Amino acid sequence: MAKKKNAAKVVEWHGTMAGLIDLAAHITALLDQGQLDPRFAEKLARKCRQELSDVETYDEKSPESLALQLALDGLDIAVKRGKVDGLMEAMARMRAADASEGIQQGSARSRILKGNGLADA
Repeated sequence: MAKKKNAAKVVEWHGTMAGLIDLAAHITALLDQGQLDPRFAEKLARKCRQELSDVETYDEKSPESLALQLALDGLDIAVKRGKVDGLMEAMARMRAADASEGIQQGSARSRILKGNGLADA
């Protein structure tokens, strides 16, 4: 059981490497199912990494540590994918709103996007 320091008090850490692996895998699964916001999942991933840094017996070369690193890397990929999906959905909604309003290609929004290199070619 590792101890971690939190401000001025010492707190016992009761987690295990296997628990962190399962937690990262579960968060990834929830994110892939669309049940978690990517920003919240990113905060959870950061907390998992903080918990990992508090483990005094952490050995980077052990099979359990490698499995945890793979699980956390998978979680990071899922977070990035979720953020990209959210941006793509927002862009699709914006385009649909523009189309329903009859905004022409020469509109101010279109000129701004082209000026920033964000418009479709």
